[in-house]
Amino acid sequence: MNNLNRYYNELYSEKVTLNSLASNILVAGYQEIKYYKSSNAIVCEAIYNQDEEEIVYKYTFVDEYLISLERICNNEVKILYSRSVEIEKLKKKLSGHLQKLA
Repeated sequence: MNNLNRYYNELYSEKVTLNSLASNILVAGYQEIKYYKSSNAIVCEAIYNQDEEEIVYKYTFVDEYLISLERICNNEVKILYSRSVEIEKLKKKLSGHLQKLA
């Protein structure tokens, strides 16, 4: 996929839906799926057990678009996805391509 298509997808695609996350409860290892509101966002926390260790996947949505995904394990937070970071990366790539064409 070229950078322009990727940029468009970052701006407008859902990535994952709230409904699809709910069905994860049927997957082995998932113990709980919970949703709550936080300011203007909907947050989904999917709690997963792996080798006796609890992992929380925290999905944050605004207007039903995934904004960020975090993995929380042993009080350590790792950002797996940030829509704004991905958009900025692609803007820089596209800007570089435009400068080469000028």
